[in-house]
Amino acid sequence: MSRAKRAAEAGTSTTLVQLPTPLRKVPLQSLEDVRREAARVYREARAGRLETADASRLSFMLQGIAKMIEATTIERRIEALENPTKQRVPSVDFEDVEAIENGEEATRPVAQVGTSHR
Repeated sequence: MSRAKRAAEAGTSTTLVQLPTPLRKVPLQSLEDVRREAARVYREARAGRLETADASRLSFMLQGIAKMIEATTIERRIEALENPTKQRVPSVDFEDVEAIENGEEATRPVAQVGTSHR
């Protein structure tokens, strides 16, 4: 039996509280996602559909998320610079590419491709 029904049978009153509707899940994986959400919060506050205090809190949280995304991006770029062999794609001698496209043999063994210092 629900709390409201029990209260009604007991002769006491209860205040029913309407729970907020579930919010849609907003992707916040990129700075562009965060920018879109910040713009949405701004428009909602500007139109009076969102309290200014709530918009301010949400904007502050979005700024924090944006900073974390920026820091993660910088961290990944530094990691790539410090460890170039991890993600390094070997360079290709264009003469070899042209020869292979023409059905000919490459001028150097594959293991040596990208090691030329011309």
